[in-house]
Amino acid sequence: RTTGLFVVTAVSVELILGYSLALALRGDFKFKSVLLTALLVPMMMPPAVIGGFWRLILDGSYGVLNQFLDTLGVGQPQWLTDPDLKLVSVLIIDVWMWTPFMLLISLASLNSIPAYIYEAAAIDRASMMTVFRRITLPMSAPLVGLAVLLRATDALKQFDLVMMLSGPNDGATQTLSALLYQVMFRDGKVGLSSAFSYTILVVIIALASVFIRYLASLHRSSQAT
Repeated sequence: RTTGLFVVTAVSVELILGYSLALALRGDFKFKSVLLTALLVPMMMPPAVIGGFWRLILDGSYGVLNQFLDTLGVGQPQWLTDPDLKLVSVLIIDVWMWTPFMLLISLASLNSIPAYIYEAAAIDRASMMTVFRRITLPMSAPLVGLAVLLRATDALKQFDLVMMLSGPNDGATQTLSALLYQVMFRDGKVGLSSAFSYTILVVIIALASVFIRYLASLHRSSQAT
């Protein structure tokens, strides 16, 4: 349940933020390459380093985030000790780290749409919403769907951040990979840990199968037109 909640929430937020940023950064403007490089830095850092980095930021006593919230009069949430906030903390870090990945793939998909299609839509006086709904979204969907698939399969294996922030035995943040680690190395139950690993494999294969069927349907529809 924790793994499913984490995957659905993290991937959904990253998709919305990444696609929105890609739409905003699609045009040419000054210092675009510098801004894109800065936005992609979190994705390039090792997860263990990011976990340690954010552990200091989210510390309930001297963390930078709580000091900032205290100046606003919000209080000092215990991000790393409150059971209701532990999974939220992992989600915040994961969104910060992997939204650039969604941004990169979404930007590539948007840039692959031929300009003449938009020119034809402008001649037909199509509204911005119509252009987005009929041109931008459908033509960028295959690459964006691939990004969702890759991100979801990686999120299903979430382990590094959980280990760095709360450890593998915390029920509030224990993902399937963390549980597998506990069963294997603490309890020594090789068979049960193998069953958990096969569960992850089956879910990933199911997601990949759904995406392959989606690509096949897109190919058939393009051939029909």
